[in-house]
Amino acid sequence: MNQDVRILPEAIYISSLKKAQCLRIDRSSGALDLSQLEELLEIPPQLSNIQLYGIIRLKLFKYIILITKCEHNNTFLGNNVFRAKSFAILPITKTISAPLEPQTVQDEEERYYLYLLKRHLYHGQILFSPSMDLTNSLQRSRNVSSGCNRKLKPNFRFFWNKYTNEELLSLAMNNTQFLEYIQPVIQGNISSTNLFVKTHHVQLHIITRHATDHSGTRYFSRGVDQNGKVANFNETEQVLLIDSTLVPDERILLSYTQIRGSIPMFWAEINDLRYLPRLVVQPTTYSEAAFERHFQDLASDYQSEILVVSLLDHKGREAMLQKNFKKICTESPKPVKYYEFDYHSQGSKDIPLLLASLKSALSQGSFYSEYGSRVVSQQQKIIRANCMDCLDRTNVVQTEVSLLILNLQLQTVGILSYSETIEDFQEFVQGFRNVWASTGDYISHLYTGTPALKGDVTRNGKRTTKGMYKDFTNCLKRYVYNNFCDGVLQDSFDLGLGAFRPITSFSSSIMFHRTSWAHYIPPTYSVVSIIWLIMQGLMGTGSLLFQLSLGIPALFSFLYVILHRKSYINWPRLLPPKYASTGWFSIRHLLRSWSTKVFRFLRFGSFKKKITRKNLRVFPRSRGPKVPSH
Repeated sequence: MNQDVRILPEAIYISSLKKAQCLRIDRSSGALDLSQLEELLEIPPQLSNIQLYGIIRLKLFKYIILITKCEHNNTFLGNNVFRAKSFAILPITKTISAPLEPQTVQDEEERYYLYLLKRHLYHGQILFSPSMDLTNSLQRSRNVSSGCNRKLKPNFRFFWNKYTNEELLSLAMNNTQFLEYIQPVIQGNISSTNLFVKTHHVQLHIITRHATDHSGTRYFSRGVDQNGKVANFNETEQVLLIDSTLVPDERILLSYTQIRGSIPMFWAEINDLRYLPRLVVQPTTYSEAAFERHFQDLASDYQSEILVVSLLDHKGREAMLQKNFKKICTESPKPVKYYEFDYHSQGSKDIPLLLASLKSALSQGSFYSEYGSRVVSQQQKIIRANCMDCLDRTNVVQTEVSLLILNLQLQTVGILSYSETIEDFQEFVQGFRNVWASTGDYISHLYTGTPALKGDVTRNGKRTTKGMYKDFTNCLKRYVYNNFCDGVLQDSFDLGLGAFRPITSFSSSIMFHRTSWAHYIPPTYSVVSIIWLIMQGLMGTGSLLFQLSLGIPALFSFLYVILHRKSYINWPRLLPPKYASTGWFSIRHLLRSWSTKVFRFLRFGSFKKKITRKNLRVFPRSRGPKVPSH
């Protein structure tokens, strides 16, 4: 937050303290170049103590995005980490010389884009540190920074403002002075606590980084895209800083990284107002190329062996997805190590069985360690865990795996003997679990709008009545958010991360679609009528004729809502899913579906016969033009 902005008639200047040059942005062409600052020192800045977030092009103008206010979020290994709290959006045009609010813009499409941009900026936590690159794990940052400028090597998978800095990154390829105006930020969370084991002081940090590619909301961002990028991909790094006499005059730094992400196949859950949406899975042959690309990228990024842990149910609605995922993992040309654990069937009490199967694979090269400035060991194996949403079950299992690694770390450095376990120190374990629970809640908030389910298991290692009640209320909130709110939020992800670009994407037909107010009469009438009939039944008033005259129209209104339930979903408007307009919710499809079920029952004696490959096929939704990697 050491930059100033000067707005002159011909250009906008962004300068840093104690720097002889400044960034010049031409207000006519939007071109970027460097200029000498001494010519502008006599002109007072209009905005001070800001940080450049990036530059974005919408329909009418280019805009500068500025972080105008931040707060201290954490201290991570001696580096101050800040959270952006307030933003200003400044148009690059000669006609406007002040930050814009969406409601002041005349053009309806541009106004909607600005609203989405603000929604994107204020959703979740945007974190940055002037003195370190938060996009990289400790191991990766040590590997890429030796002998080069670390700012040249951000991890683009987690570089949240990568899209808005594309122009500066391109210029920096030829002139590294432009790097002074690029501040990589992450969408993530850092949870920290101070704990003690015996006489040893331990700083525990858990940092979560949310990936930029294929990012979005729960039901509108599922599976994998054609480039091998999966939805809800998060990297969680557990860092221990130990002040100990075991290594004289040196600190002990231990790091362990896990990842989670949606199942790398083409599949979808289709919103239709049911509590459990319709699950549709493509055959594995359609997903093989994207699956291979996904694991090739992981192997390249982490330089480690990937261990897949699947927590999907083996029975019920998840069974087909689980079988296909296991098949593609084990029968791939380059098979991955695959572990499975049916969490809902076996329960948290059987997690030690999963840990026992993983323990032998993690006995060597399981974590990164530094003694002072010396790198002692590298993490050579990465666990990639997933359930359906990569949230609740995944949180519980990743916490238990981290506790297993923590035991191994403390035994390796000599704090614990090999006959001791960290479970002997309950105060330490409780603090550890609380930090992991906060991490799980953040990831869940970002993807679903609510804290994680099964938080009581993460915090206490067991189910509680209070935890089950919280899960019930959070499930109801998720239902409302995912069906009636997430379309706009998905649009904000697509716009802010560059999946949809107004300057190149066609959108005029969807921008101005309006739903008639009459469309909401049937659900409103149904709800009011049901409430009225219940009240009359409780009070014992009202004639039968009146109840019928109220109830029969309410029944038909309810049927209307059921038959047209697709139209009540809050769909994304910028990149709507392909399946949103295929007619699967039409009356014709409903009748065909019922008749097909009757035919299957008469022929096979079961409603659960697999449908044909043709009916299984669902194309992944378009994610807009591919963002070039650096």
